[in-house]
Amino acid sequence: MAHAISLNKQALEHIQKDYVKLILNPIQLNFIQIFSNRLCEFLDIPILAIRGIIWQTLREWQFRTDNVVSEMGNFSPRDRLLSAKEIFNIAKRRIKEILTDPNKQSEIDMLDIIFERSFRSYMNYLQTIKQ
Repeated sequence: MAHAISLNKQALEHIQKDYVKLILNPIQLNFIQIFSNRLCEFLDIPILAIRGIIWQTLREWQFRTDNVVSEMGNFSPRDRLLSAKEIFNIAKRRIKEILTDPNKQSEIDMLDIIFERSFRSYMNYLQTIKQ
């Protein structure tokens, strides 16, 4: 079940407009689609906004770690898991930053639960494609 949270509408519109202008390589697009599909299972946000947030997240993660998403497949299983968790945490922080009321504890708690469930769903998905 997808949960609705109150987000800044102007920020969402801006994120969506920026996302549709992007030209992504197939690996980036695939990662964004998989991640957004996992998140949409639990979070009621327009898909383009989620994908835009994920794109911003990936850019931040790549800058911080000096890695590229397309190379994650070459990481050790442990490093791949840690990197995926870090990416999910960055995305969660980015969504928390655009909450209409960033002090509303119930929405912050809900996002924590949603991202934990989404991460588990993502890990389960990875297990199915490895078989």
